[in-house]
Amino acid sequence: MTLKAKQTSWVGELAHTHDFKAGKLSSGYRVSSTSISNDLNNLSGFSRYNVNYLEQYFYSEFSGKAGQLSYRIGA
Repeated sequence: MTLKAKQTSWVGELAHTHDFKAGKLSSGYRVSSTSISNDLNNLSGFSRYNVNYLEQYFYSEFSGKAGQLSYRIGA
């Protein structure tokens, strides 16, 4: 049995923060991609598998403090 596997990945992110009197706002965009390639040769024959994953999202979070209580709200 012979297996040849190759995986490549990359991640990109844009982020921004802004300070307010009441707390701090953080927001951004994140994208990641992964590509996996497998070549398998065994008694059953030859098989080639290729898989691609793509994940992307926007995010936002507000954090602050009220007295001794710290809080974070995110979406």
